Amino acid sequence: MSGDPHTLAGAYALHAVEDADERLGFEEHLSRCPECEQEARGLREAAARLGAAPAVEPPARLRERVMAEIGLVRQLPPVPGPDIASGAGPVPFPVQAPEPGAAPGGPPGSARGPGALPGSARGGGRSRRRRRW
Repeated sequence: MSGDPHTLAGAYALHAVEDADERLGFEEHLSRCPECEQEARGLREAAARLGAAPAVEPPARLRERVMAEIGLVRQLPPVPGPDIASGAGPVPFPVQAPEPGAAPGGPPGSARGPGALPGSARGGGRSRRRRRW
């Protein structure tokens, strides 16, 4: 088995470990690792529940609404990955100071923060009524 066997719990739970030797090696690991056994069991149960969930037609205007508001949501920066070349682990993500006058999580002069919803305004007041799906 190549690499860390702990990373195979999800693939194993979904029957996605195709290499027979790797699958057998992980099954042997499961007999010695209660954490992986518990994780694999929980993932199998979750996959079974998702598979049994009924398909529901989304509201007709959902796509239109999402597409209209997607430009209002700030994209999160990428999650740093491992430094594969050196094997040293995660690469530190460069942090930049916000521009003067910029609200946290938004463009300069924006009233939006990282958790702001479309229609929210500075000052904490509600500018939209709450809708139920």
